[in-house]
Amino acid sequence: MGVLLARATLIGLPENASRALVFGCGSGHTTVALADHLGSAFGIDPSAELVSCAELAYPSHSHCAFAVGGVDELEALAGRFDLVHADLSRRQLVSRADTQRAVSALVSALTPSGLAAIGVSARGSRQRRGGSPRWSAVSEGIAAAEGRVTWVSGREGDAIWIFVRGRAAQTQLRLVPAV
Repeated sequence: MGVLLARATLIGLPENASRALVFGCGSGHTTVALADHLGSAFGIDPSAELVSCAELAYPSHSHCAFAVGGVDELEALAGRFDLVHADLSRRQLVSRADTQRAVSALVSALTPSGLAAIGVSARGSRQRRGGSPRWSAVSEGIAAAEGRVTWVSGREGDAIWIFVRGRAAQTQLRLVPAV
């Protein structure tokens, strides 16, 4: 967790960041660590058993919430989080067919200055990864949510981490008549 926060800070996690989302929260360790650092965190996982474990392990942690959910539930969280963490390489959190939709929902969950850390499987050769359907779906999901890739790690175990900045804040131009 320390490495994630150090990288996010170096890449530009806002100093006032206060809300984190952990997709694939499992038994809750990462969610609690992010809540302790940022102020609040929401963990979501498709496994009811793992969410139950998280709730039992951290019953008095008032700055954390856990819920059972998948891609459909992620899509309802647009614009709410300063930091999003999702290690899609560890477990089968989303099907290959839902990867683009999941990545798009993760990036869409960011505030305009927010940052997402998305772990993607590093299995296979570099040439295969770049042209694989899964990597194409990740790229298309980032583009669909108008995210901007800010940093990509080298191989770390079975994952490569992609840090994505959320959609830029929309600025409204106001025309002022010339004097």
